[in-house]
Amino acid sequence: MNLAITLLLAAALLLSPIFAAIPDEPVWSAWLSAGALLGVVLAVWAARRGDRAYRVPLSGAEKAFLVLLGLAFLSIPARLLAQHGTGYFGQMLRGWATLAADFALFALARRAAADKRYLYGLLLAAVIGSAYVSQTGIVEYLPFFLTHQTSHRVFSTSTPDFLAGYLVLLLPVTLALLLQMPSFRSWTPLVRRAGVLILGIVLIFQLVTLLTTGSRFALVSLLVGFLVFGGSLILAVRSGLILSKASRVLLGAMVVGVVLVGAVFAKPVIGRLQNVNDNSAAFRKWTWKGSVRMAAANPVLGTGVGTWPDLYPRYALTGFTRLAHNSYLQLADECGTPALLTLLATLGLLGVSLRRGLSNTKSESRLLLCGLTGALAAGAVQNVIDSDWYVFFLGATFWTLAGLATGVALPPPEESKSGQVSLPTAYALGAVAAVLGIYTACLGIAAGCGAQDYGSARSFDPLNGKYAAEQGYKEFFIRQGNLPEAETALRTGIALQPTSLNYKRLGTVLAQGGREREAQDAYRSGLAADPNNLDLLLALGDIRRVSELEKTPVGTARALGEVTETKFAVADAKMGEEVAKTSPAEAISYYDRAAAGLEAYVNEGGSLNVERQAISGGHPNPNLDTEMRSLYAQVLNSWRTLAPNDTSLSERKRQTLRNFDSLLEKSGKSGNI
Repeated sequence: MNLAITLLLAAALLLSPIFAAIPDEPVWSAWLSAGALLGVVLAVWAARRGDRAYRVPLSGAEKAFLVLLGLAFLSIPARLLAQHGTGYFGQMLRGWATLAADFALFALARRAAADKRYLYGLLLAAVIGSAYVSQTGIVEYLPFFLTHQTSHRVFSTSTPDFLAGYLVLLLPVTLALLLQMPSFRSWTPLVRRAGVLILGIVLIFQLVTLLTTGSRFALVSLLVGFLVFGGSLILAVRSGLILSKASRVLLGAMVVGVVLVGAVFAKPVIGRLQNVNDNSAAFRKWTWKGSVRMAAANPVLGTGVGTWPDLYPRYALTGFTRLAHNSYLQLADECGTPALLTLLATLGLLGVSLRRGLSNTKSESRLLLCGLTGALAAGAVQNVIDSDWYVFFLGATFWTLAGLATGVALPPPEESKSGQVSLPTAYALGAVAAVLGIYTACLGIAAGCGAQDYGSARSFDPLNGKYAAEQGYKEFFIRQGNLPEAETALRTGIALQPTSLNYKRLGTVLAQGGREREAQDAYRSGLAADPNNLDLLLALGDIRRVSELEKTPVGTARALGEVTETKFAVADAKMGEEVAKTSPAEAISYYDRAAAGLEAYVNEGGSLNVERQAISGGHPNPNLDTEMRSLYAQVLNSWRTLAPNDTSLSERKRQTLRNFDSLLEKSGKSGNI
């Protein structure tokens, strides 16, 4: 039974950074969550059979985490009562199930760590997963490095910032395993040297990939992690830990290696540090301000666990984002300030237990505990700047490592039966885990059906408004042109998930059916959910509002500042046409803004831009490139009509249209591959 539970934990550590590393990835995250919850069921079975490892008392951190789970659960009925409807119910259940899976990984890992074989096996699974991710990142970066395009940011299996957040967790762990290797005296010298070589290469790969992500704050988190690692090591040595000469030599070699790797591969992150025009910090600042507004408006139980992506736009001060870029703020938004305080208590109690473990002279794994402590400190700091715990592979990795660290620091005590978890309590936890495991498995099946079979997806996940809305819009409307079925499915989707996107789709369907007034009502309902939604404003014809937003943080501070928002250019072009007869000078200013936006669009690569493809689904869009080329020609023609003596316009137009033609040739070829 212990082996089965450990294999489930190892699967989460190994597979999640490979397959569940993208925000909102539904298939693998659901299946791995189901595996973690199945582990709880197996643990209850083991406890029933008398296995003391699974009947040890809950630690203080585990109790605090359970309180956090309870508060998150209470946020669900609070949301339903506040809105007088069932909207977001499925979304909240999914969010709570993910949080429960994190708790399962945390609690199971603590108990698995009691057996040193399982402890090292799980740590190696995590390191192997990071090795794959790191080598993938190096392979991605190598062509850019060889052609001196050092500004490229590595994505590997995730996105640059989340990839960096993952690597700051694994670097201290890998270093600890490397330093521990000489102490394995039962192994032959050749095996120990091979282990040192392999772990050293993995460590260098991790560092190279981290630097090439270009994530600036990750360097701060990594520095904190290494400082905590060093402080923990000093504390452990003062408490009697003996660090062998070989380990000290390896530590010195790694310091030199880090300096050399930094000198060669730090250009992406140095370039971003020197880029004063980068808007990443500004975007985060405005997002945090909006998140604080959201928390202040819902202080006790929040808006409901898992609802942040859909309900944050009501409070947003800047453009679209799926995450708050701060896990602590996002938890306060979704589950209330008491939940945030409970999370901080969980981390505090975890830190207290690790501090005691470092001074425990009976512990044989204190060097590993130093690495785990550094990793958790780095992860806790990284979550100040990103919502890492809301991305499955990062949350799963952090809480599994936290469980292992607690298991090393607090080995199962030799206690009487009165100090153990009672079987009724274990049965209750097992029953909840079983129900959630079945539920998350159904979510995985539904996500696997995906766009291939919306009907099956809806049958396995009937509370997910996304599938109903997608079926209504993409299948009934786009593929079949069946307006009545499309409307019915979209209204079902809105009842389950009343988002601006679903309202926009409903408006499009109604407009196609000639029901313009109802379409406008749908657009306005969507705008109530997302007041700064550019698509809805354009659909309502409010081009002036769109043009005004261009000068606010909605337009100036965006998640991907390197990706030009073409909707502003569309609005500016229309505003120029609107005022051309009454105020030519004002019209020219609008045309100038529209032209500048379209020139930026083509210069950054149009639909071939990597960041733009990440937003739009991973493929170039020749139709969008063609549309923007036509708009640019129209803007310059209108501008030249108002300023016939401006000879620079002709050359400006010719050069930019040549760039557009080159872009269209490339995007057309890419689209045909």
